[in-house]
Amino acid sequence: MSLKNNYDVIIIGGGASGLVAAYEAAHNSQSVLVVEKGHNLGGSGNYIEGAFAVDSFMQKKHADYHLTKEAALNEELNYSHYKADTNTWKQYIDGSADIIIKWLKDLGVEYFDVEPLGSGARTWHLFKCRGDAVINKVLAPKAKENGADIVTSTEVTKLITENGAVTGVELKNLENNEVSTVNGKHIILATGGYLNNKKLIADYTNYDANQLIPVNSNENTGDGLSLAWNAGAQRYAMGMAMCSSAVTSKIHTVQSTFTVTMN
Repeated sequence: MSLKNNYDVIIIGGGASGLVAAYEAAHNSQSVLVVEKGHNLGGSGNYIEGAFAVDSFMQKKHADYHLTKEAALNEELNYSHYKADTNTWKQYIDGSADIIIKWLKDLGVEYFDVEPLGSGARTWHLFKCRGDAVINKVLAPKAKENGADIVTSTEVTKLITENGAVTGVELKNLENNEVSTVNGKHIILATGGYLNNKKLIADYTNYDANQLIPVNSNENTGDGLSLAWNAGAQRYAMGMAMCSSAVTSKIHTVQSTFTVTMN
């Protein structure tokens, strides 16, 4: 694909978040470039089962659903030991039913039910064919229909700055190692977490990276963090880990394995 020299919006990462942003920007007449380092779009988003929302049309069909927005907010804040940003979570919960569920449904995303996650409330809106169908059959095609350019097997190696502002990106084609630059008015980092980067896990968490079994696309290496830091961003709020523990015993030894996603 021949890329333009200038875009209104450059999105680094072609997963769920990146393609939501791509569709919205392109739908609102912005020129858009999505850069994905993997061979395929979606990343870890291809494996997600569903989406969280409060007070959706699907939940209201179930008589056992009684969760309030206030209760949902308090649950998230308690879970994070109040490290989560209260205002961000409140906005997310307030808009989740219409923006997350109805918006996706109107785009063509299909659901088959809304279920509890474990022993929790009925908040898990399950996609037909998981996130792969949402990303690769709805969001990416819709973004392209609205004019977005999407490239894969391409890595952003540097954010270009001028007078303290980010003005573009340096690209590396991973198939032929060709390097190029593209200008952008707005740059969105949508590269996911850093669970597949053992050094960052060691430096910024209390976990032993050698005992973690990541459940993701293996591409969450903290690229966005590194790009931002190298451009002058400050290290702050490195996120939290969501762990599921499985304990197995053999004779007199007990071994714990943690399956983790990093937000």
